[in-house]
Amino acid sequence: MIFASQPIVGENVKAIFIDTNNSIYVVNQQQKKILIWQNSSSTPTKTIEGDFSLTTPVFVTPNGDIYLDSGLKRKEVIKWKAETGRFEAVMKVGSQCYGLFVDINSNLYCSSYLIHKVLKGDLSKSSLNPIVIAGTGYPGSDSHELYAPFGIFVDVNLNLYVADSSNHRVQLFLFGETNAITVAGNGSYRFTVLLNYPTAVILDMNKYLLIVDSDNNRIVGESPHGFRCLAGCYEQGNQSNQLHFPITFSFDSFGNMFVADQGNSRITTFYLMNNFSAVSFNQPQLCLSATWSHDAITFANQSIVGEWPAAFFIDKENSIYVINQLEEKMFVWHNSSHSPSNSIAGNFSNPQSMFVMSNGDIYLDDGFRNMKVTKWISDTKRFETVMEVKSPCYGLFIDVENNMYCSFTDEHRVEKINLNNYPMTATTVAGT
Repeated sequence: MIFASQPIVGENVKAIFIDTNNSIYVVNQQQKKILIWQNSSSTPTKTIEGDFSLTTPVFVTPNGDIYLDSGLKRKEVIKWKAETGRFEAVMKVGSQCYGLFVDINSNLYCSSYLIHKVLKGDLSKSSLNPIVIAGTGYPGSDSHELYAPFGIFVDVNLNLYVADSSNHRVQLFLFGETNAITVAGNGSYRFTVLLNYPTAVILDMNKYLLIVDSDNNRIVGESPHGFRCLAGCYEQGNQSNQLHFPITFSFDSFGNMFVADQGNSRITTFYLMNNFSAVSFNQPQLCLSATWSHDAITFANQSIVGEWPAAFFIDKENSIYVINQLEEKMFVWHNSSHSPSNSIAGNFSNPQSMFVMSNGDIYLDDGFRNMKVTKWISDTKRFETVMEVKSPCYGLFIDVENNMYCSFTDEHRVEKINLNNYPMTATTVAGT
């Protein structure tokens, strides 16, 4: 969902922050304003004007103080003090900050993209001069070097995570260390995920990484099973399920994700689906003595489902999906209806299987003539190809990690692709 578009946030929006009260802060660079949404308002409830330009990061502390980079003009970090309503300088940088963070001990961190360093200053002291805690000032890919560092995150143990953008990796500097561990991306100590210019990183409460993978136009997240795409998983674009060079993100207390979608000049919201990892189909719990009636009733006859119906699915809402192969239509029964309440026409031939996701997306075999697996996207009401095949899929299944499985009866094997990754490469998981 688009939370705020260009007329409000300006062009190439780069700075967003959500505080613990779920107030949302966005910087409009052209108007030199901080826009604030409070109390779930759909429009800004407060604006703060200042002498800053090309601001990239913003950070808000619990007392309402707002820290932001002042841009290349002044080359310092400034603070809008909530108590006085005035701006003051808090750190001399000599360049521009692309990431800001204030830790639990009131230390201010700045990742300086142009000079390849992360700086740190103590806000309890009067000095505006920071110290270097990561990087050398020269671009490099060794463990003690950075190349255009962007977003940063500091955990409760004061460990520093850096989106090392031009090295296409995320670096972890343990507290007091100047040599980092690569925890995601290029050169990781274990295979994690391929990144292309990461620009922001957050550690969740379970200590899993969330990363803005900017040049791949997506957000990726870590789980016990590895990394997966969370948002922007459908190539670059301006549709509601797409991103265009996202730059940073922030989360509210409900887990909803707000993304500074820079290339589209908008703030996009991806709402947390509490049942995201839940299956989309029913799994009945049956006792050992369960029995069914010996006399069946005809739910739908040939006049509706056509000859040789093969593809059939019932979702958790008890909606029933059947494909009429001859008419090239999907029929859907909702709310215990006795007749189809919806039909979806498409250019598919003899589908042998289908699978319906919790969000209403429908995957179906179209391998008999068109040599592909296709998806009907409920959001756009359009079909798209998700997998090219050489023969029909007689079985389709999508697991909780968004892996799609296709059983090829004619080829005696089962293949799997991950729907979060692009390009999607199939691997054989059963058979030869």
